[in-house]
Amino acid sequence: MFTKHFILLISVILIVFLTSIQSKGQVVDSFTLNIGDAAPKIEISKWLKCTPLHSFEPGKLYVIEFWPTWCKPCIASMPHLSEFARNHANEISVISIAVYEKNMPLNKIQKFVDSMGNRMDFSVAVDKNQQMVENWLQATGNTAIPKIFIINEHGQIAWFGHPYYLDSVVAKIMNHQWDIQKASAEVKMQRHLNKFIDSIQTAFFDYAQAFNDSEINVLQNQYHVTNLFANSKKPDKVLFYMNKFIQQEPGIKYDEYIVMKKLQALIKINMQEALEYAKEILNLPPDKVPASAIILVLKNNQSKYKFSQEMNAIGAEAYEIYIKHIIYPDLVHTLKYYHEMTEFYWLAKNKDQAIDSEINAIRILKNHPDFSPDLSAFP
Repeated sequence: MFTKHFILLISVILIVFLTSIQSKGQVVDSFTLNIGDAAPKIEISKWLKCTPLHSFEPGKLYVIEFWPTWCKPCIASMPHLSEFARNHANEISVISIAVYEKNMPLNKIQKFVDSMGNRMDFSVAVDKNQQMVENWLQATGNTAIPKIFIINEHGQIAWFGHPYYLDSVVAKIMNHQWDIQKASAEVKMQRHLNKFIDSIQTAFFDYAQAFNDSEINVLQNQYHVTNLFANSKKPDKVLFYMNKFIQQEPGIKYDEYIVMKKLQALIKINMQEALEYAKEILNLPPDKVPASAIILVLKNNQSKYKFSQEMNAIGAEAYEIYIKHIIYPDLVHTLKYYHEMTEFYWLAKNKDQAIDSEINAIRILKNHPDFSPDLSAFP
């Protein structure tokens, strides 16, 4: 049970935290580029392939992709982008811009582009001066690559994000079913939620320093983020904080970080409640399930707690969802994930699914370029 004094102290910290969230929410507005804004200028160091683009023509659609030569996911997405460009050659101009190549000589970038042939079947340029990085990528507040921008017929940014979603977004735009205002609002909300989570992770360290009070500083030393939210011996307090934060901002309820901390705490407090919570998470739409959070918590606790068959089945289902949503399966340890899923299925007493999972792991292993059926090296 919490003491009255503890509750009072927590209330003080939460008030300061929530006030900070409101002020930090203004930082979200400092991002200079969002969906619905006019597209920035195209500022290129050199065009490497096809027709140069100097400005966006009214009435035309454009796809602008950002990539560097060292980005394997970027390269993996190029054949599909090339197919997309050929299929929409009369309607959409596709431009691919190499970025983050400060130390890469232009002739080597050109050589890479030439080697790709029709796997890069679109216009290609390079941004050596970081102008496109600053005015496009950094301006959105997210510099992750690969990244695509779609420019609509009015010269506005209609969407930006991962190439995986390009086809579905373009189809809606071309069928006049794309709600640009809704998309803009969703980006703003996600920025706010990200800022909220960041603030949670640093809240207690910052706020304890703000008070000249020995008791609150003691509280900070006992419960600040690195002790409380990671491997905490006081899971009841972790759960208390998580629920308070969710109450303030319901949008973070199923955030990966929140799910991970809540599930970890519930496993330590009440295994049945942990099971029900995990089921609740898995009942979300598949593309909204933070499957990696469930996997991480269950794997880290598998040896310490003897999970029920039902909880192990939860782990296997989380792996199924996670594997299905891997965008570039050839670039990650899919073999490892199938093998780990096998173990959860086996402990869940689902032998048929365990065998199927391990067969998939073996199939992936056989297709690996370094695979050899020669087992003579093993005793």
